Amino acid sequence: MTAGLETLPLERTRLLDNLGWIRRNVGPVTPELSDALADHMNIRRGEVAEVVSFYSYLHLPADVVRVCTGPVCDCLDGRALLEANPGAVEVPCLGHCDLAPVLMRGDEVVPAVTHAANHGPSIDLLAPDDLREPVAMEPDRIVEELEASGLVGYGGAGFPTARKWATVRGFPGPRVVIVNADEGEPGTIKDRYVMELRPNLLAEGIAIAMRFAEAEEGYVYLREEYATARERLSLA
Repeated sequence: MTAGLETLPLERTRLLDNLGWIRRNVGPVTPELSDALADHMNIRRGEVAEVVSFYSYLHLPADVVRVCTGPVCDCLDGRALLEANPGAVEVPCLGHCDLAPVLMRGDEVVPAVTHAANHGPSIDLLAPDDLREPVAMEPDRIVEELEASGLVGYGGAGFPTARKWATVRGFPGPRVVIVNADEGEPGTIKDRYVMELRPNLLAEGIAIAMRFAEAEEGYVYLREEYATARERLSLA
């Protein structure tokens, strides 16, 4: 039942990766499997159990049918889709609101993912996605470029991005770059388009941010439902 766990990495930052591996290769993460992984990684059993309880998909088989009944899907007959698939599991969001109502069979998205996004010079999603060596800039120049762009945070406060980056450089290291690609709010699918259509663009941005922050490590936090984005980012 725990075969293969001994090969999993021990770094605590790989905990969620390891849990995902168990779900895909062993089965739903049971309390016994959770405890076995905790012992292998030398992490408190309760700490691992907390992570398992938060990510409900870890309790489900990898090939289970999941039907979204979040706000967008619910308005477009998501409940009827749930009733039409006996045995399917109801979930609050699958991150594919543009396809609503939507379900997933394992990693397969139904209906299939489409790419109907606004196009223009500011996003250029349909341009060739060739990976380039990021242009080397001095930190001060990068802050100047961010200031000139007028880029601000989109969380509601509108905080200037240039000031955020400059603040990071003002603190002593070590530093780590983290990309939050979870998109947990219903209806927010803008980042999935970038990751699926221009994954190399994101890779370039991460490289620039890591050089600016003098960071040796960078992480992309990606929601489990974004299987297509995960595959394309891995290739990039």
